[in-house]
Amino acid sequence: MRFITHIILSMVLSFSLLAEVDCGDFYLEEDGNKKTVEFLASHNQTTLKTLGSNPLFNELKSKAYEVLTSDERLIYGSIRGEYFYNFWKDKKNPRGILRRTKFSAYKRGNPKWEEVLNIDDLAKSDGKPWAYKGLSRNAETNRAMVMLSNGGKDAGDYFEFDLNTNTFVKDGFHIPENLTYITWYDQDSLLVATKFNEGSVSQSGYPLEVRLLKRGQSLDESEFVFKAAPENMASWVSKQKVSGENKYFISVSKNFYESEYYIADSSLKFERFDVPTFFSFDGYLTKDSVLGSVTKDWVFEGMTIKAGTVLD
Repeated sequence: MRFITHIILSMVLSFSLLAEVDCGDFYLEEDGNKKTVEFLASHNQTTLKTLGSNPLFNELKSKAYEVLTSDERLIYGSIRGEYFYNFWKDKKNPRGILRRTKFSAYKRGNPKWEEVLNIDDLAKSDGKPWAYKGLSRNAETNRAMVMLSNGGKDAGDYFEFDLNTNTFVKDGFHIPENLTYITWYDQDSLLVATKFNEGSVSQSGYPLEVRLLKRGQSLDESEFVFKAAPENMASWVSKQKVSGENKYFISVSKNFYESEYYIADSSLKFERFDVPTFFSFDGYLTKDSVLGSVTKDWVFEGMTIKAGTVLD
């Protein structure tokens, strides 16, 4: 109980310190600003001093680190084609390794891991503290757009990567650092939601506009596809193959709990999916059915569907 009290007091102290910050100090919103780093370091020391005075602190910290770096922790990842991909961090590679094994071998419990991309080596060669944020694969070409973040921030760069040779594509697609969401349209085109100009992002800095970017084009040359109203928070873009046909989706987040969904075929003429904003759309099951859930009670055709219900 005393340890919990320390945490609560530390949180109260942190909030009180933040309350004292002059709202004009916008430098706090800038990544890497020297004054921002000094501000955070100062208040981190205050928190660590409070928590560190409890004898349980170092013990719990040590146990947490042991669990997070244990070779016995669960191996999770994603299935892409015949491979199971996993991103793995350990003491040797603290930035992590993207690796893969045949999914059949993973199911048998005897995976033979192949290194795809070593983030520690890449950070060393590039002289940047890269953090791996994920990839979007084109199943037809087995190429991917890999997202790397400089220092682990939310924003990042996307680079085209060949999963056949495990190398970056020379003169391939590159989306510069920003809050960006992408999906493949075809082998030579991407659907991109990012900051194209000042009017293409929300007040939160997330993209509202989606464009079609063809190989060899700059972002300025890309073709307009969709734009959400400025009062929304973000637009996300994705793709799913349904009964042999590509379906493209744009999710417009109105806030953290409500979204609108737009669906198109290869024509990219997006139409609103007629469900309430508290419906969470997870994708198609078949050509004529979708999977989703509701976060509020929904009266549909005289029937009340309770919050939390999964629907198809």
